[in-house]
Amino acid sequence: MLKRCTKTFELKYNQHGMALPLVLIFSAALLAFGAALLNYSLNDKVISDYYSQDVTKYYLAESGLEAGFTILQSDFYYQGIICGSLGEGTFTVNFIDTAPEKRLIVAEGKLDSYSLTLKMLVEKDPVKGPVIIKWLGE
Repeated sequence: MLKRCTKTFELKYNQHGMALPLVLIFSAALLAFGAALLNYSLNDKVISDYYSQDVTKYYLAESGLEAGFTILQSDFYYQGIICGSLGEGTFTVNFIDTAPEKRLIVAEGKLDSYSLTLKMLVEKDPVKGPVIIKWLGE
């Protein structure tokens, strides 16, 4: 059995269908804000990954310089190539004669397909042994 309605409601001030456009506008604004926040977060992660790789490459190359300097302390005229690995990366060290009693240590740190090269100029002191004259960046 159907009941008959006893109350009826009337819309005043011509407000037919205002809820739907307001909900759509509010939803679009929230969606745009969420997309902007997601884009910001993803960009921040990419930037931090690149920075982490740069720092790791630098530490690898610096480790190579330290290994090369340590070798020169025991044998200043060493002519070989030193290779080593740390964590996910590797380093390679070469020695170049630049002048009498001066050597250039060239260390390359590699991480994945990226690399960084650092150089150090070392001089042989008769009393102290090898002395760092100049630190050369990339």
